[in-house]
Amino acid sequence: MYQSIGKIPAPEVSICLPAYKHQELLQRCLNSVAQQTSANFEVIVTDDSPDDTIEKFIQEAGYSFPLQYYRNIPALGSPANWNAAIKKAKGKYIKMMHHDDWFANPSALETFCKALDSHPESLFAFSISRDFIDGKGQALRCDFNRELQVWKKDRSHLVTYNFIGDPSTIIFRNNTGLLYDERMKWCVDTDFNLQLYENNSNIIFIDEELVHIGTHPGQVTHTVQHDAKVVVYENILLLNKHQVTKLSLKQFDYYWRMLRNFKVKGVPALQQLGKEQPLPQPIKTIALVQGRIPYRVLKIGPASKLLMVISYLFFQKR
Repeated sequence: MYQSIGKIPAPEVSICLPAYKHQELLQRCLNSVAQQTSANFEVIVTDDSPDDTIEKFIQEAGYSFPLQYYRNIPALGSPANWNAAIKKAKGKYIKMMHHDDWFANPSALETFCKALDSHPESLFAFSISRDFIDGKGQALRCDFNRELQVWKKDRSHLVTYNFIGDPSTIIFRNNTGLLYDERMKWCVDTDFNLQLYENNSNIIFIDEELVHIGTHPGQVTHTVQHDAKVVVYENILLLNKHQVTKLSLKQFDYYWRMLRNFKVKGVPALQQLGKEQPLPQPIKTIALVQGRIPYRVLKIGPASKLLMVISYLFFQKR
C-alpha cells in the first residue's frame, strides 16, 4: 500500500480507480482529478498491472490530494479489481472512474455529488458522457432523457441497451453493499446498473457532459466481444438474474442476431454455452428455430429479419 497524505476523516466521496497498465491514461485521469473544485474526496487506486510501473508513477507524481494505492499480487482481474477499490471506500458516495476515462471539467465531481445531495431519496445518478476514439470525441450515443423515461417504464429496457454506458458515468451511495458480479466481463456494468435500479428506481440524470470515455483496443470489452463463451453465457445469466421473461421485438431481434452471428445452432449448443444456467425461454426459442434453418439463409438480411418477426409473433402467443 502507498498513501500520499493523511486520510480525510470523513471524505464526502471516494473516487474508486481500478488500474491496469497504461500509465499515460492513468496520469490523464488523475490530472483531471487534481483539477476538481470539490476538495473533500479521497482516491483509491487498485492496480492489477504485472509490473511496478504504475506504483512508481504514483509514488513519484506527488499529487496533493489524498490517494491510496494498492498493488494486487496476484492480479484480481476485472471486475474483482473494481470491487477491491469499492471495499476500501470510506466516502458517503462512491464515484467509479476507470483509468482510461477522465472528468470533462473541473466542477464535474462537485456536480455529481450535488445531484445526490439534492436528492436524498435517490441511490444513484449518472451523467452524459462522450466516447473518445484515438483522441477524437464521438457524437453522443443517444437521447439520454428519452432512454431514461423508457427505462423507468420498462425495467428490462437496459438489458439489451446499456445507454448509461461505462461505469465511470455513475455515482452511488456507499451504503448498498452492492458489488460488481465477478462472473461477468461483458454484461458487468449493465448488471450493476440493474442492481442499483432494483434497489431504488428513483434515478437521477445529470443533463451535463461530465465524463469522457477513452476507448482503446486493450480494454476487456474489446478482448471478449467476439467470444461466444463469454457473451452468450453472460446474456443468459443476466436474463435469469434479473428475471426477465418478456422481450420487446427489438430485444428479441438483439438475441436473434447474437445467436446467428455466433452460429449457435440448436438448444444443445446453447446449453453448452449457458453452462449451469437454465435457458431463458425467449433465447431457447431462438436457438430452436435457428437450428432448423440453414445458415446460408440466416445470413440473408431480409430473410433473417422476416424469420425473426415470425418467430417473435409465435413466441408471443405461447
